Amino acid sequence: MNIELSITLTPKQIEILEACTLGNGIQYVIACTGRQATKTTTDILATFKWMVSEENYNVGFFLPTHKQCSNVFNRMKKMLSGFEDNVKFNKVSYTITLFNGSTVQFFTSENDNCRGFTFDAIVVDEACFVKDIIWQEAIEPTVAVSLSKLDINGVGGNFGKVLLTSTPKSKNWFYNMVMIEDDRSFITRFTSEEGGIISKDILNRIKKRIPEAVWMNEYMGEFLDAGNGLFRYIPCIKDNKGTKGVTAGLDLGAKEDYTVLTIMDGDGNLIHINRWTKQEWNIILDSVIIELKKYGSPVCWVETNGVGQMPYETLLKKYSKVKPWVTTQKSKNDIIQKLILDFNTNNISILGVDYLKDELDAFSVEYKNGNASYGGSNGYHDDSVMSLAICNFNRNKIVNIIPQTFKRTTQR
Repeated sequence: MNIELSITLTPKQIEILEACTLGNGIQYVIACTGRQATKTTTDILATFKWMVSEENYNVGFFLPTHKQCSNVFNRMKKMLSGFEDNVKFNKVSYTITLFNGSTVQFFTSENDNCRGFTFDAIVVDEACFVKDIIWQEAIEPTVAVSLSKLDINGVGGNFGKVLLTSTPKSKNWFYNMVMIEDDRSFITRFTSEEGGIISKDILNRIKKRIPEAVWMNEYMGEFLDAGNGLFRYIPCIKDNKGTKGVTAGLDLGAKEDYTVLTIMDGDGNLIHINRWTKQEWNIILDSVIIELKKYGSPVCWVETNGVGQMPYETLLKKYSKVKPWVTTQKSKNDIIQKLILDFNTNNISILGVDYLKDELDAFSVEYKNGNASYGGSNGYHDDSVMSLAICNFNRNKIVNIIPQTFKRTTQR
């Protein structure tokens, strides 16, 4: 049985997919590109190509977040909608099994949950967002046996495959993979324009509206040193030891996202940051209250969008010094632009926490219909940045807290 997908390929996609052909001696296929260069679509097509080329061929597919795993799983399911009788979909384990026994299983590259798995090939989408230790100690070992396997002629290197695709960010293990070539690797670098789906006219308009460093990184595919992106935060990292906060920001995360609390003192120094995920709201909110009281019971601004309204009301009953924050496109632009300015003028300081620095490096801007849109690059987490931005924007405000009263309803 053949699976035919009606997709028009760009020249760069064809180039990458040809390098992914099994048996050609290439083990590592590495694509470093600008934004909107069809990376994920190429990853999906390479996965299909491997799965139909060999029986019982098992692929591990790694993406930065659980949300992205779900999105790509659903995309592949939709693409195979005409082959339901020959394909099995398991949403619990995020596994797709073809008629010939070949499988693809999705994992988040945020952690080492893939330990103990063995794959014939792996795909790492947005590889530059994977921490060095996760790649080196968890992800790459899952394909080591396959890369070492000999073919029927006793020749190694013709069975296992590694496909790494990413827009560049700061210089980490992926940078080394791109820069160090060998005869078992195929490496290609190309810009968003060379990707073939964004017109030169649109790119020229974008270029006029964003910082030069962001343009070179996001659209020209150039690597940055840490802290040289949208936020120039490196000079603002300090070992703050304060215990008296005046303002806090709480970004409430749904499902796989993080709930993040940041606390700043009156001089604009970040003195505390913490985050929680995959816990019940009552446990998270109780922990938040404990930390707010530990740092002087500051006014806490809570994002009430989406899932935020219910936790906000619950928090308000237990900790009266809270204020609602509604994130709109305008308010988000306001708080992010103020954060950019305060970093550039050394008007704030932050703690050197790894996940906060990672999010600051990954944060980006793009223009949609002429309007700036800020967020984590390619779906990467931005919860810590948003919590910090909300806190920083409101730290100089004088807030009158009105005591809240709640009526207890009793049944007779």
